[in-house]
Amino acid sequence: MKWIKNPRMNVFFISFLSCIYAFIFIITASHMEFNRLFKNTHVLNGFWRDFAEFIKVGNMKYIGYITLLLVFIIMILSLFKKGVYDEYQTAILLKGLTIAGFVSIILTPILIISVVSVPQSAIPTAFLFVLIQWVPLVVCDVVFLIRNI
Repeated sequence: MKWIKNPRMNVFFISFLSCIYAFIFIITASHMEFNRLFKNTHVLNGFWRDFAEFIKVGNMKYIGYITLLLVFIIMILSLFKKGVYDEYQTAILLKGLTIAGFVSIILTPILIISVVSVPQSAIPTAFLFVLIQWVPLVVCDVVFLIRNI
């Protein structure tokens, strides 16, 4: 696990995946071909209908911008970190990644059941999965970097 002790690897891993998610959120926001996929969302109830409408009107671009802002903060804060992380800091990073992996393992069956039972909820479910699984990890990474400058 030598790679996790290097702050640059942390920046690369978190930033690369965060940028992918952010660009998906930004590019799909209000895209007419993407919005066409929401024509049958009237069958959804309550939260799922509201979240599908939130995505349809293009509000996910704001989540994408916030994610890019967090990536920028991570990059700036990582510039101040000299050397490698010690064992304590490495353990904290590993716990965060482990929790994110565990959340993914727990949420994947829920995602599959939701998509199979109501196919119209596929897009809102996938976007919510990313929001629950990845955005908190990025926020925790920013907090970690602020505490360990």
